[in-house]
Amino acid sequence: MKVYLCFLVSSILCLWLLAACGLSTSEKVNSEQEIAAGRDIYLNHCSHCHQANGQGYGQVFPNLAGNPVVNLDTPEPTIEIVLHGRGGMPGFIDSLTGEERAEVISYIRNSWGNHASTITTGQAQ
Repeated sequence: MKVYLCFLVSSILCLWLLAACGLSTSEKVNSEQEIAAGRDIYLNHCSHCHQANGQGYGQVFPNLAGNPVVNLDTPEPTIEIVLHGRGGMPGFIDSLTGEERAEVISYIRNSWGNHASTITTGQAQ
């Protein structure tokens, strides 16, 4: 009975660990797909001002590579700028869908040496 109980508990733990690994792998794949989709959006809508490499143009179009605002733990400032614009930058609330905004923001927060969290479509509304 004791051996059976140990086996049962061990099996449950192994299944739980495998399920947890599967979820993180799935989440990683989704994030990678989201970031890849964001790259195309960035190249079509953002790179003419911020350059394909995220380096921007001096004080006119900010550098996104290594940008402290882009790399904040909280994505809200970046989301706010993409939604409503700032200075000479237009807002994209009407020209990109919520999903597209989430993808491009996730791309920006994970490119050119940036290592911040991805965001969800709900956050980009």
